[in-house]
Formats: sequence, C-alpha cells, structure tokens
Amino acid sequence: MVSLGAYAQDLKESEVPEIVRDRFKEKHPNVYVYEWEWKKKKMVYKAAFIIKGSKYEGYFTKEGVWIKTKRDLKTEDIPQKIRDGLSETAYAAWKIDDVEEHSTPRYELVYQIEVKSNKQKVLLYFAPDGKLVETGKQHRH
Repeated sequence: MVSLGAYAQDLKESEVPEIVRDRFKEKHPNVYVYEWEWKKKKMVYKAAFIIKGSKYEGYFTKEGVWIKTKRDLKTEDIPQKIRDGLSETAYAAWKIDDVEEHSTPRYELVYQIEVKSNKQKVLLYFAPDGKLVETGKQHRH
C-alpha cells in the first residue's frame, strides 16, 4: 500500500486550488465533495461525491478544466441498449470486467465497458442508444 501514496494524495478542500473548487461548484451546485484527491500520475484533481445515492468522481486539471465525471456500475445495471450494442461487436463473447458511466466534454453520456479475454483487455465506449462510438487501446496484463 505504500506505493499508492506516490499516485494519489488525499487533500483538504482548502488545499485544492480555488479555480478547481469553483469549476466543480459550477458543474455540480449544492453538491458536497466528501473526498478530494490529487492524482499525481494523471496530474488531475479528483472530487468524490454522491448524487441521489450514487457515488461519482469528477476529474479536473489544476487549471480547473473539467475532464470527466464517472460513476461505477454493476454488470447487472448495464442498460439493455448497451448490452444489445455489445452483442453486435467482435467482443460479444469476451468477459465484462468493469462498467462505468462517463460524462465528458465530448460525450454528454457514454458507457465504458472493459472486456477481457485471456490476458487482453479492451475498453469499449457506447452511446446511450447502444452504438459503439469508440474503442480504447488493448493492453496486456
């Protein structure tokens, strides 16, 4: 666990640049951040917060530029249109490893599905209508 300290550092809200806090409040007014982190490896601030019982994470650069907001989903919570879209890809038989719902400057809402087969993993991004809009890099573990 010691090595994790090199990648993320918990911060007090007062340690987060004002521009980052202001941009968060513009994006999510009246939402309490229960944890701020500096993600050293990615050079971003992460704000952890809850809306309507769901945990979210918002990511911002040190200049206050919003990168994305994400929410982890359980496999059983994948919308049917996304399941249908996945079934039409070359990765339909791969095992679903991780599911996230993202909001980014490029996509108002996109579902990131990480699939794996043997030692390969691929990130697939689906629009809410189930259309595959992007494929992430394959990497081996």
